Amino acid sequence: MIVAYKSGLVEKYTELGKRVWATRVTTQAVQLHSALLVARILWLGCSDGSLRLVDAGSGRPHSQWRAHTLPVKSLAVMGTTVYSLAKDGSIRGWPAVQPPPPAAAQAWKEGARMSLRHHQLRVVAGTWNVNSTRPSPRSLYDWLGCHADEGVDLVCVGLQEVEIGTSSVATDAVRNIINRAALEKGNANAQWWSEQLLSALGGPEMFTRVALRQMSGILMITFCRNALVPHVGEVATSSVACGLLGVAGNKGAAAISLSLYRRRLIFLSSHFAAHLEKLEERNADYTKIMRCLRFENTSASASTNPKAIAVGHAGILSAEDEPVAVECAEVPQPGFNSSAESMCPGMGDAEAVVWMGDFNYRLSATYEWTVSRAEAGAFAELLTVDQLRTEMGRGAIFHSLCEGPLLFAPTYKFDKGVPASELRPLPYDSSDKKRVPAWTDRILWRGTLPPPPGSAASSSREEDVSVSLFTDGLDAVTTPTTGNGGLSRSSSSSSALANMWGGAGSSALSGLAYGAAMGVCDSDHKPVWCKLQLQLPAHVQQQKRRMSEQVLNDIRKELCPRAAPRLTLHIESTQPIMSHQVPDDVPTLVLKRDEVEEVLIQNPGPAPVLMSAIGDGRRLPLWLEVQPTSCLVPPRGSVRFTLQAAAPDGACQGLGGGAAALRAQEVILRVWGQHLTSLGRGSGQPSHPLHYRSQSETMQPLLLRVQSLYY
Repeated sequence: MIVAYKSGLVEKYTELGKRVWATRVTTQAVQLHSALLVARILWLGCSDGSLRLVDAGSGRPHSQWRAHTLPVKSLAVMGTTVYSLAKDGSIRGWPAVQPPPPAAAQAWKEGARMSLRHHQLRVVAGTWNVNSTRPSPRSLYDWLGCHADEGVDLVCVGLQEVEIGTSSVATDAVRNIINRAALEKGNANAQWWSEQLLSALGGPEMFTRVALRQMSGILMITFCRNALVPHVGEVATSSVACGLLGVAGNKGAAAISLSLYRRRLIFLSSHFAAHLEKLEERNADYTKIMRCLRFENTSASASTNPKAIAVGHAGILSAEDEPVAVECAEVPQPGFNSSAESMCPGMGDAEAVVWMGDFNYRLSATYEWTVSRAEAGAFAELLTVDQLRTEMGRGAIFHSLCEGPLLFAPTYKFDKGVPASELRPLPYDSSDKKRVPAWTDRILWRGTLPPPPGSAASSSREEDVSVSLFTDGLDAVTTPTTGNGGLSRSSSSSSALANMWGGAGSSALSGLAYGAAMGVCDSDHKPVWCKLQLQLPAHVQQQKRRMSEQVLNDIRKELCPRAAPRLTLHIESTQPIMSHQVPDDVPTLVLKRDEVEEVLIQNPGPAPVLMSAIGDGRRLPLWLEVQPTSCLVPPRGSVRFTLQAAAPDGACQGLGGGAAALRAQEVILRVWGQHLTSLGRGSGQPSHPLHYRSQSETMQPLLLRVQSLYY
């Protein structure tokens, strides 16, 4: 009997209650949700979505891999396939024999590579601290709308200070407790911004809003081109408050998670602590967001990058409407921690992240020197005193993220509503405070995280998602594309807007991929934009499922031939025994107290056979311990199982004296063999070895008379 506890502890006991072994298979943060014994291997479904396999005979870990995003709630075996059911309803299948045949695993990899297509998408990200103003349509066009006619597929917009004041913070706190759905709908301010931004991008005939998340004055909105909508799914939103007392929503992050072609992307809008001297507070805001951000469709314990999960053997996955993949061995070095993202439940398993916001990192310099360097275009000198680059350089913040070159003037703090002039080309703060200009508004990004150093990950990373700055040569890239090949690149609406505004837009920065709309003066911050190209490999799901089904069928045929299973029994003992080759003779094995005898079971056939040992009435007697009672005998291989009399102290005296003391306990042990296809057919439960479905799966049991004498 095997007992698996939710805490991750697994124990094995004999029928008399003697503990054989105990092992802990998970960390404290990961719980067990399901268990299934298949032959000699114990399958365990975990809260982080992983499957962990344990050798039922010894208790040693066998292998593990990331099977789902959410907890694995149930496991079932049918034929040669083990199916796992996750909390989100996804079902995936794995070969019951681990590791699967090498030829099958290689065939799966080659077939999966043939179903892979590389989608090439264009993304525009924008961030703006609007200082509680509602800008004109012209300002929105100059900021983002002028990019919509460039074949953009995704637009992600982060806003800060959409509204300010204690009433906004209090209202957000109440909604977060009572009606969280309202945070995804947004209040009147959020709705206004959503409508105006959609209009600036060309209207609903070109783009669709796929998600919105508001936290007080912080707003995150994502739009996608209409033809791309069918490929978007698994949308979820979240937020982390870092304001007053660590709970106010005026500072923190609002985030959106979605899948595009089944690859998970995350977009964040943040507002960190203000003022030059609050550097540590800003770093603390980053740390809290990384620690606390999570989405409802992501496991709370899935804090490890999937590439860092150790996988002992390959597994073939196949399910309706689910991706299919071979999980390859990737074993991290002890103590490996690639970045803070490895501890973030929300972002650790994202394929791409775009993080924008008013991070409030300042320039550690004087007002006069900063303004003079900015007006002279000496941005390289200003970068030497940029707090964000300094903190990134020492590994304190934004691990694994990238930023484009800063070839535009600092975007804060300007005189609100004052346009540039010959006398003041950069009208920075002229008040008594004269706040030092800074690049407070930034956009950072990353693609798929690299595998841990020293891992056994495949050298080919053709399935990795990459994010980079947009280049003019994007159209010349010859990577084959599907899916978005049919996307409409019509830009009639955007062209009409360009004509309306005279095509001005950001022509001065038209050659840049990362810039600011310096002509927009509605706020004391300048809006920032970034044009990215997203290389997104994805599989054609129908083609991949067909291939996967074929591989699983090939495994079944290889493991389950038409001939009935055959097993032979040999007693490894110095005692004289009768030959098992005589049909009417049953070999006898006498067990003496405190002695252990071994029996060898051999499988001369070409396929593995599941061996089960039972006694009279389908159960073993209490006085007999057999280890193991079932196991998988490999093709043309053998296994040993042990027998021991388990008489309690005083049993001999209880028999009385004289001839009674010599009386033996006796049982006829039956050893059955069956092919894996007889497991769980139709019911999802393992069939009893006495109940067979066809003659090709049955065999006559091997018989062994076992006696015990207590002297």
